Amino acid sequence: MLVAVVAATLMTAFLLRVLSTHAWDPMAFVLRTPPDLPAGQTWGVGYDGRFAFAIAANPWGSTADLDQPELRYQRILYPLAVKVLSLGNPKIVPWMLVAVNLGASFVAAAALAYLLARRGVSPWLALVLILSLGFLLALRMDLLEPMALALSLWAWYALENRRLALGAVLLALGALAKEIAIVFTLSWVLAAWFGGRRRAALGVLVAAVLPFAAWLLAVRAWFGSSAEMLAKTHLGWVPFAGLRFLADSVSRGVVMIWVIAPAILFGYLAARDLVRGLREPRSADAWLVIGSASLISLLPQPSWVDPLAIIRFGLGLVAGVLLWSATYRPRLLPLATGLWALSGLLLFVIPRMV
Repeated sequence: MLVAVVAATLMTAFLLRVLSTHAWDPMAFVLRTPPDLPAGQTWGVGYDGRFAFAIAANPWGSTADLDQPELRYQRILYPLAVKVLSLGNPKIVPWMLVAVNLGASFVAAAALAYLLARRGVSPWLALVLILSLGFLLALRMDLLEPMALALSLWAWYALENRRLALGAVLLALGALAKEIAIVFTLSWVLAAWFGGRRRAALGVLVAAVLPFAAWLLAVRAWFGSSAEMLAKTHLGWVPFAGLRFLADSVSRGVVMIWVIAPAILFGYLAARDLVRGLREPRSADAWLVIGSASLISLLPQPSWVDPLAIIRFGLGLVAGVLLWSATYRPRLLPLATGLWALSGLLLFVIPRMV
């Protein structure tokens, strides 16, 4: 619990720093599209947090502020939670977006700390995830990852304690926050299946995926499915083929160092460990690394246009590597710590971010 308190304190200090440099305006976290944006300009157009804000402020209203309503409503949990906690007051929504993600930071740190301590390593390593560039970006821009990770990590904890129903519910909620939770679901299901717990694997799979699938069908019936939506959700076949779509060498370098190289290295080592111990009780940790690395390698082309999106997709890999290293390769923990714990400092060199 102390680790989570420290994590929340650090994140509060970070948020206060951002507020103090933006006239204490919580809308600074939303990054909306400027009203005077020139036609045809593709930079400085805002970021995804503005869609969460639009849905939370008016979930059943106009979709004019949403680029792809079917995709934005697919990830409904975060804006819906903000809407409920704001008690219908639109003035509270910007503050509640920040507060909910701050609470998710506390929950994610607590869950990861418990999991790491159970594996016999320092729970303070949970701060590696919280201080990583991807997590700070998500917090800075009112994004979906903190809630999805918090729910997924607590589901991991519940499943390890044989609380299958609770774990499945948390995974289902995580998928409604963002699809990275599905990687956690499939990783645990595969580990349970090959470990001989096939009934448990099928039960968790159905219970965790069915609500997401039902909501997905409802959203498709409501909004339809555009060609752009299909392009954004269709996984590729050639690993890391989208790297060529990153616009500049700096973006490619950042993504290569903090996402692609770790995905290749740790994914390979986790696969070797999995082959040697497919039935190990904690083989789910290795599956999580492999699943996260595979997702990154096969991301659809539109995701590669934005380096920040790739970095955020890497958050599941960060959590997975910490858990897997603690179980299989403790000597890699200093490497993972050095790689990701200080990466958040990059945020301080991006103009107007902090």
